[in-house]
Amino acid sequence: MPPQTRTSTMPSLVDDASHSGQSGSSRSASKPKGSTSETNSGQMLKLAGALLAFLLAGAVVAWQVLSREPDIGALSASTTVIDAESGEVIRRFPLPLDKVHPWTNPKTGRDTLYPAEPCFWDKDGSVMPEPTWVLVNDYMGKPGETKCPHCARRVVPRNPMPPGEKIDEARLKAGLLK
Repeated sequence: MPPQTRTSTMPSLVDDASHSGQSGSSRSASKPKGSTSETNSGQMLKLAGALLAFLLAGAVVAWQVLSREPDIGALSASTTVIDAESGEVIRRFPLPLDKVHPWTNPKTGRDTLYPAEPCFWDKDGSVMPEPTWVLVNDYMGKPGETKCPHCARRVVPRNPMPPGEKIDEARLKAGLLK
């Protein structure tokens, strides 16, 4: 039986190895398409692109985290309180979930903190840029109306505020808004 011959036009790996040492090879000096250096440069470009995409995604996430508004949930879990003994006002007091007022004052250790109600009115009937914080008698279980110590107006739980544009106007006048 005659030996089988290869009819493929593609050289085998064995052929490449056998011809590589010959100086008079019929192959050209340039590397064939798909050579190792072209493959490496293609892989490097893909790797660089993936790294760039990763860095860009990280930058976007960092920007979103750092530039976002304060967490509404966290803000709603705090309030402005007033100490019934000293009159001290504490803003953004974290509300304890297991207790209603009076809350414990962290400075004194006594249960003397109550919700503070804002009164934006001035003595002459105009609106002030910052409120006077008032402790309402109802919160302490005391009878009678509560009067603002600054303007002598009646203050109630969830005290209504003046119209927003009047507060903005007062804050502009005081230089608190631009």
